[in-house]
Amino acid sequence: MKRILMAALLLFAWVQTASAGGFMIAEMSTRSTGMGNAFTAVADDASAAWYNPAAIAFSRGGQMMIGGAVIATKGNYSSNAATRGVGGRPIHNSSSAASKAFFVPHAYFTYWDQGSKLGASLSMNSPFGLESSWPTTTPFASKNTFSRIQMVLVNPSLTFKISDHFAVAAGVNYAYLNQVNLNNTLQNMQGKGKGWGSNASLFYRGDRLNIGITYRSRIKVNINGSAIAVPGGVLATLGASSTAATTAITLPDQVSVGMSFKPTEAFTVALDAD
Repeated sequence: MKRILMAALLLFAWVQTASAGGFMIAEMSTRSTGMGNAFTAVADDASAAWYNPAAIAFSRGGQMMIGGAVIATKGNYSSNAATRGVGGRPIHNSSSAASKAFFVPHAYFTYWDQGSKLGASLSMNSPFGLESSWPTTTPFASKNTFSRIQMVLVNPSLTFKISDHFAVAAGVNYAYLNQVNLNNTLQNMQGKGKGWGSNASLFYRGDRLNIGITYRSRIKVNINGSAIAVPGGVLATLGASSTAATTAITLPDQVSVGMSFKPTEAFTVALDAD
């Protein structure tokens, strides 16, 4: 087990974790992605550690999953009639963000002892992230030219089986934002931070119908770092250089409600609302 955990941690250490084109990254396992992420009421593999930890009460023994998603990003900007410049004159501008591809890893471990009513799971992934790089000629360059969030979320949970059809789970979430960049044409800011949250879930397993609910609390992360004036920029001409800087990022709370139905053993219909 120590070797497995070390391999998973190395996977996160050597990649740009959670760098993607959107703030929330939904692709947290290959199978669930293939099902349109309607997995809250299915959760029948190791990724239940993330999608619904309560569901592991209906699994057997230990399970492990290590993998990742490749996400390609592309962004375009075009001004509209409401975009105004100095003197209220319309600005006609279009530009494109740098296109990039990122590898977003995940690792999940679950264990259920058939002779007990308790089980445990561990999830390590990167459900939030953002990287965008825009040219300095965009109208919003004084607000943003480059932004990036790299993070890892570690989530251990405990599961309790109430009956043959019903189970609940709860856990803690530790978010470590190891690299945050917020740059513009005035200054470049970089920093890092950490924060704590919690999660709770329930799972009902029927003969053909399953129902699942998962909730994750918001996590406020205080970012501490430094801000450096961009050479040639306004702040640099005023004599500004480098200074300590702080900001905060809130990873929003999430709730997923799912239902799955098996009309036959070989066919499943699943629906999620997130």
